[in-house]
Amino acid sequence: MNIAAKAFLASGSLIVLLGCAPSAKSAQDYAFTYKDPTIPVERHDAVNRALKDMATGSLSERMRGEQYLTTMGSAMNGKLTNYVAQLLKSSNHEVRDSATRVIIFIGGMEAIPLFIDFLGSSNVMIRHDAIAKLTAITGETFGYEYDGPEDGRNAAQEAWRTWYSSALKPAAVK
Repeated sequence: MNIAAKAFLASGSLIVLLGCAPSAKSAQDYAFTYKDPTIPVERHDAVNRALKDMATGSLSERMRGEQYLTTMGSAMNGKLTNYVAQLLKSSNHEVRDSATRVIIFIGGMEAIPLFIDFLGSSNVMIRHDAIAKLTAITGETFGYEYDGPEDGRNAAQEAWRTWYSSALKPAAVK
């Protein structure tokens, strides 16, 4: 366990993780490359390591990566959403669930299509968090009940898709 993770567990504060990479692994062979000219290069390396940890790491590495990306993503106003979204293609459901949790936490209006997709998750907590985020952003529910019958959820999810495709622009969101 790295120093940042130990400090986080000891203090219970997310703030500790802001300057520390989630693991000591090299990100050289990692397929996802995060670069943002508005932040220091050290943060790029840490974000790339966190993405790699989430994609290929052990459970504890994935948890550290998830925690780091959640913290950094919140501080960066959703700039990491598209990078984390690449992990949704993983064949490992735990990686997909981890990426989903990060996106739900850090995403804003740019992530509405992902939130709508998450409404169809088999995981009840992901559905709960996705509708809560959509409602917070848009003020709409379209009758979606995260714990309702599947046919009702599917109909409401389709209503969300129709609404979004007709809106087409984030400016149309309340």
